Amino acid sequence: DDSTPLGVPTIERDMVRKLTIYYYLYDNTIHMAEPRAQNTGMTAGEFYKRGALYKADSQPVSLQDLCPGNKLYVLGREIILTDADQFTRDYFRRELNIILSPAFDTPSTIREDLGAMYATGLVSHFPDPNATHGSRSTDYLITKENNEKTYRFLRFDGRVLRFQCLEISALDTNIIQFNEKDEKKIIIPQKTKRYALSFFLSDQKVDIRVVKSKTNGATQTANQIVNLEESMLIMKKSKIAKNWRQVQRGAAPINYEPTDLQCGNIIDVYGREFLLINCDNFTRTIYAEMGITQNEVEVQIAEEKHVVHPIPVLGDGFLAIGSEIDTLANVYGTVKQGRDVNKINRNQNRILRSKAIMLSTNITDINRVFMITFYLEDDTIFIFEEIQRNSGIMGGTFLKRGRYINNLPDDNASPRYFIPTDIYLGNVISLNGIELKIVEMDNLSLKFCETYPDEFPMFDPFLICERLVNHGVGRNQNIRKIFSDYDNEKGGNGALSKSTILQILDLVGIRGHINEQEVLTLLRRIEDYTNLSQELVTNNLNTIPSSNLSTNSTTNNLSTQSVSNLIKSFGNLSESNTSYLYNELCDLFSYAYSVKDNQVDRSNKINLRNVDDLKSLLKLSRQRHTQWRRVLRRDNSSSNGLITIQDFTKLFRKNGLVVGINAKKQLIEKYQVDKQTSDEFFKNKNFKKSSSRLDNRSTNKFKKTISRQLDNEADGTHPLNLLPVDDKAVHLPIPERRKYLLSSGSYLNEDSTTSVANSEGIFENRVVIDYNKLCDDIYVCDWA
Repeated sequence: DDSTPLGVPTIERDMVRKLTIYYYLYDNTIHMAEPRAQNTGMTAGEFYKRGALYKADSQPVSLQDLCPGNKLYVLGREIILTDADQFTRDYFRRELNIILSPAFDTPSTIREDLGAMYATGLVSHFPDPNATHGSRSTDYLITKENNEKTYRFLRFDGRVLRFQCLEISALDTNIIQFNEKDEKKIIIPQKTKRYALSFFLSDQKVDIRVVKSKTNGATQTANQIVNLEESMLIMKKSKIAKNWRQVQRGAAPINYEPTDLQCGNIIDVYGREFLLINCDNFTRTIYAEMGITQNEVEVQIAEEKHVVHPIPVLGDGFLAIGSEIDTLANVYGTVKQGRDVNKINRNQNRILRSKAIMLSTNITDINRVFMITFYLEDDTIFIFEEIQRNSGIMGGTFLKRGRYINNLPDDNASPRYFIPTDIYLGNVISLNGIELKIVEMDNLSLKFCETYPDEFPMFDPFLICERLVNHGVGRNQNIRKIFSDYDNEKGGNGALSKSTILQILDLVGIRGHINEQEVLTLLRRIEDYTNLSQELVTNNLNTIPSSNLSTNSTTNNLSTQSVSNLIKSFGNLSESNTSYLYNELCDLFSYAYSVKDNQVDRSNKINLRNVDDLKSLLKLSRQRHTQWRRVLRRDNSSSNGLITIQDFTKLFRKNGLVVGINAKKQLIEKYQVDKQTSDEFFKNKNFKKSSSRLDNRSTNKFKKTISRQLDNEADGTHPLNLLPVDDKAVHLPIPERRKYLLSSGSYLNEDSTTSVANSEGIFENRVVIDYNKLCDDIYVCDWA
């Protein structure tokens, strides 16, 4: 009825509203709530606040009034009770002895096809479904587009279809081939770029970016070559029309949709054609829901012939200016290689320095001496010539720093640039037509190369011995017995001179298979500094003039002349009295023979392994990449080939072998020394601890140590003054007594460490074994 006032329902005048009634037994109050229902025009929620409810006769509503089928009148509204929950029914039956009737049918609700606007009469009546509709409004398309845009945003926001594609605009038209199964196979040049195409489902826009990645051999498409001038984003986020050429003439745009993007298809982006070859897993899932299967397109890189341009020579019509790299760049347009930043950071300020002489038939050039400096950070070389007076040759910079060609590489290859392994003792290098022979290596350079044997194989004693054993050198000779016979003729102290070592190596046929640098590596490995340090201590503690000791100051320093004498004597000892431990060289050959057919783990990772018997200990120790005799000798807890069983097990555990109780018992039973030797060991061990660790390459540290030990204290509380002394030293003054004690070591008795027995009753810190005999059993010469 058109005359009905605004807001009065015209179709549904009777409305059914469902309520839930709560009756509180505590205070007999009632609360009513209306569940929320969509499209009713009602806010729902709380219908009646908790409180007392009265009937028409002014009597409060009781629990018996709330039975299904009864009626309540609340605020002018009629409420029919239709059902009760199970708890309420059980309560009525148990407490009130009332059985509630079954649930009553609920009247139907409002029509589901009518919204709140029709129920309230704010618009016209619901149209007849059979009636003919009128024409569409002018904003129909705009409204439809906005609704679709809102729908896509609410459903697909954050969802992106991602594809990998190749630009094939500039490629050969025959790049797409078919294999035997009629599947597409793409063959592309090595310099083809790879792109990432993203399709945003929320607004159907597309962006395209360049993919940059490192070269990964032949399995990687050549996407690593990207011009720096080209931006990473080549197509910003926007809609792309398939008929962009017709759009320029005024046609309506037809944009790309998800169904147009399938692997193997080619899309035209404003004249640049892109071939879709793959997509991610999310994209495959979306297309699977659409009934479309995305298959990856096989891509192969065409073999590209590497063109080697010959280096132009004089007479080809160019000037010989700059390096060869600059020449190639100017003549052929070759891209100049960039600097290796990682290599520069790793080897910054690291150099290899050596001394060389010139190989020449000219008498003037024979005595010329050069200092070669090789810079590891960029493989450049610098040569300085020593200045010699009255030689007729001006010294100084012989060759400025730069990269140069080595015309005589040691691997008999064609001339190439200098590399770090070209710098070693005895090597002959040739540059600019001049041949130089390296006759001496800097000590720091030797240490650096020995620290990194994987990069410098000539400085690895283990690798040298393994190569010699594989060549069968010394296979049928007991090398240890030969060295021992020479040693017995000269006193039998376990050390030989350099000339004797080289003579024996020549005798057994080893010298001819190794060069000068490898000989030096082996000698440096077995060089003995122990006797040298001990001789330096005993010779110089008694030669310090008493006039150099200040009796009135708390800090005593040696005079300049005394320090000079110490340095000179130190140098003479290191040059003339250096000896070499031949047993350690034999240990290297024994180790190399034991692992010649096995794979050796050269990593620094230590895996602990339990050993419970002596036989297993000897076998596993021999095959370990650890020179046990050298490790035990260089440890501060050993002395003269002896060590306690406690320190021995600590060293073995540190290097990966855990010695068990049974193995310890067998070690003690076979290698324990007598009591007199044990007492002498603890005496020498305490002297070694008290006199500090002497470094024969640091005279300043030695000077400070001696000054600190000879400190004169008037009150006589110096530790040396409180120790027991013999009859000769007791009558000496305190300063002279200390000098006597330091020189003789007579005050040093047993170790003050408290002896504690282990679970087997063995005092491990008091049991001394001979580790030289043990190492002889470990490294047996079983090939002779």
